[in-house]
Amino acid sequence: MMLYLCLRIIFPFNNDIIKLSTDKDNSEYFKELIVYIEKTIKNKNSTLEGLDEGLNKVLDPKQKEWAKNNLLQQLIFELKIRSEV
Repeated sequence: MMLYLCLRIIFPFNNDIIKLSTDKDNSEYFKELIVYIEKTIKNKNSTLEGLDEGLNKVLDPKQKEWAKNNLLQQLIFELKIRSEV
């Protein structure tokens, strides 16, 4: 959820830190992150099961429903946009 919010508000990612930490540029890293998310989280039965268990405690029922139906799609969409820049 936090990564999605950072991407939505166009939070500036520090290219130097990503390069230092991963030895990849932003585009490569975001592409790799998309694959990771699709393999690990998206394959779960429920979106919320694949997310931090604590997230269920801070979202109201309407937000939980949105997260269950939209969060992963939106996160992957935002990452794809950044991987193409």
